[in-house]
Amino acid sequence: MGERCYSTLVCAERDKDIFERMGYWLEESKALLADGNEIPGAVVMVDEQANYGHYDELTALTGIPFLACGSACPGAYGDHLIVSDGKEWHHSEALHESNYPAVRVEFGGVIRHSEVDDARKYWRVYSTAVAAIKKSCSESGRPQN
Repeated sequence: MGERCYSTLVCAERDKDIFERMGYWLEESKALLADGNEIPGAVVMVDEQANYGHYDELTALTGIPFLACGSACPGAYGDHLIVSDGKEWHHSEALHESNYPAVRVEFGGVIRHSEVDDARKYWRVYSTAVAAIKKSCSESGRPQN
């Protein structure tokens, strides 16, 4: 048995069975974007004991867009985010209990450009993932904004 964490995931309702097989279950909450707006037709799923945050399983998926946020596992890894638009995925460290990527500020105020580039890539893939989830929901006959 590996390291376990609490993982939350947003996907199109039609894709929920794939994530249920991983151990996620539907949660009764609205699928919200980082800006607080809802994604109509999307669902929220959780796995309270996600083995390594389902990193291997999630990053191996193709053709299925999702947004995932995992909590830290002390001594193993920190809070993290995984997003996929179905074609490309990206993993970033996250601010604690947040769906925002972390950017370290070192002693003296130094910020590594690679950290900023990583956060920018996260937001780029996040944007295309949200668009893909909305498209999947609309193809399923769910109304969109």
